[in-house]
Amino acid sequence: MRIAAALTSAVILALGCEGTPVVYSAGDDFAIAVPPSVASDPSGAAAFDPHLDGFESIELRFRVEHASGATCAIELTQGDADLGALDGALTADACTASWDGRDATGAVVPPGVVEATAVLTRGRESARATTSVEVLRLGVSEVALTGAGRIAVLYSALDGLRYGYYEVEATAVPWRLAPDAVEMGGAPLELADGTPRERPEPWDDLTSPPLDGASADGVERDTFNLPTAWIAGSTVDVSARFTTAYADGVADPTLVEVRAVAPEGLSLLDPPAVVDGAEVALETTASPIPAVGRYDVTWAWRFEARRDAASPWVPVPGHFDTTHRFYGVVAEPTFGYDEVPHRAWVDVLDRVTGWVDGASADPDAVASRIVEGVYLELGLRYDRMAGASHYTDYPGGWERATFELSRFQDLSSGTIVNCSDAASIVSTYANMVGIDLSYHIIQHQFLDRFELNYLSAIGFDFAPSPFTSGRSAFRYHAITGPPDTRVFDATLAVDGDDDPGSAPNERLLVQGLTQADYLYRLSPESDRVRVTVEEKVRIR
Repeated sequence: MRIAAALTSAVILALGCEGTPVVYSAGDDFAIAVPPSVASDPSGAAAFDPHLDGFESIELRFRVEHASGATCAIELTQGDADLGALDGALTADACTASWDGRDATGAVVPPGVVEATAVLTRGRESARATTSVEVLRLGVSEVALTGAGRIAVLYSALDGLRYGYYEVEATAVPWRLAPDAVEMGGAPLELADGTPRERPEPWDDLTSPPLDGASADGVERDTFNLPTAWIAGSTVDVSARFTTAYADGVADPTLVEVRAVAPEGLSLLDPPAVVDGAEVALETTASPIPAVGRYDVTWAWRFEARRDAASPWVPVPGHFDTTHRFYGVVAEPTFGYDEVPHRAWVDVLDRVTGWVDGASADPDAVASRIVEGVYLELGLRYDRMAGASHYTDYPGGWERATFELSRFQDLSSGTIVNCSDAASIVSTYANMVGIDLSYHIIQHQFLDRFELNYLSAIGFDFAPSPFTSGRSAFRYHAITGPPDTRVFDATLAVDGDDDPGSAPNERLLVQGLTQADYLYRLSPESDRVRVTVEEKVRIR
């Protein structure tokens, strides 16, 4: 700290280490004392980062005495650079000015120590006092999310290539802001012109991860923000890595020490000193994934600073925000196969969690919403000409169903489906979010077909026949259900009244009906049909 008096008639006060005023010259005209307060806090740590979210300005405040009739200005310098002067507001006991961290040209001041000199002037009299503040750069370069409840996810079409599967394992780091040595000159937080770098927002492409032709596998490895999937109610372990810039690239700030503050919703046991590359471990205080849904969670990373161990910690104004996308599921996926692509697909997760939208994590409730979503919201229509499948086949028999999920997700064969397709869609979507549904085949015990009651086939109203030919019989019918034999079926809605064989009809979606009730409403020959096969669909 430097103190200077221009005239002997000016009195300049400085605060000693214990706050005792020290008089440097005599007189009764006016006086000024340092250090100043920062952000209107008399114990301010005099450190800030103009790039932090929510930052507007700091207040430089010098105490004055007997300053009636004087004017006040605060001059700013950084090394040999003149940053300009601020017009101060003078009251009976203070000279204050707000500073937004920019120089006279409007450019954000680089990291380093800035000297602030308050100048009181009255006629030919003046008094000066100088103190220092420190400009910082504070942020986060990586956020790792781990825990027993996290599951792997799969992108189905890397760079738009069908079957271009790309798995993001449950241990992969999902958020990173890495420096680009060419464009950013190695700076992690700002561009070469001093403007802040954009932080990666949640990646919105549901079929491909972000790309980088320079990486070994063509996937972006430097800066990205990928979604993660979690069993609803999971606690999330968080590890954050800080990135900083202080004066001249040194690891530590010059005037202050800085520590991290846990964002709301996270707990932090030992706040570390914030230097470049420092890591901190945290844990969610309440699950950010309370149910099946899609949750975009923003964590505001804050910091505190102090001048020395004897000083109190003072908040650094502003915060560094990172946003993370969480998909909540019921449980681990329930496929009968271990190999890729039998994973939770990002586009399917996005669709199903959008349907449920945080309403529940109960398997029956979620399965019911899947049936409703497939039956009502995908624009699908039953194949009224032949009842043929367009995305599912049975190579080698009923027990070997294969579902072309990649083709279905982009509707490459159109919106026409049959029961095998609907059963594949419902069971696959359910399996991906952890609901144990298998497909079943219904056939007549003796004949090659069984008669039907009034049905509302997907995409159509109730009719005595789902076919344009008027035929009111199925050769077979595919449904889905859990091991307890209940039925979930999106191919059709049944008549929910007491007479399912005739009009009028009361539409009842098939969402967990008992097998007996379902067969009664499906066919007048319910006592002569059989439900066989309990298998998982293989997808590709």
